[in-house]
Amino acid sequence: MDVGTASGWARVEFEFGTALSGDYKWLIDTYGTGHSCDLPVVLNPFAMAEGRNLLAQMKPLLAHNRSSPTYRRPFLHFPEPGGLLAVAQDLNAGSLFWLTAGDAGNWALFHYDGGGRRHQAHPTTLVEFLVAWIGGRSPESFFGVGNSQ
Repeated sequence: MDVGTASGWARVEFEFGTALSGDYKWLIDTYGTGHSCDLPVVLNPFAMAEGRNLLAQMKPLLAHNRSSPTYRRPFLHFPEPGGLLAVAQDLNAGSLFWLTAGDAGNWALFHYDGGGRRHQAHPTTLVEFLVAWIGGRSPESFFGVGNSQ
């Protein structure tokens, strides 16, 4: 089921050099690795599958985002202070990032479309965001799904 443990979270946060949000840790500890209708796939540092493992995907995602000429990000990339840290992906090559500025419990979320040309800010926790998305109350175009407003 790929859930976390206290010692596992301590190791992950040591490796990242920062605390992670409590709601994210609760989500992983409660549900492990999974997805909702294949959209989005929340990256899990304890996932056995490399493609869903936060630690395994962090470096390739950062390398892609830094080298891709189409990604127009007005932000730094983690581990830079306040940089973007990937937290979820979709099957359309879109990514959801935390903006790691300030306390982990208050990190904003940013969604980038598959081409990296467009982003949306979501000033909410990951769990609140997923509940809104699953309930059909998310802003339009998140991972290609949502309400048009």
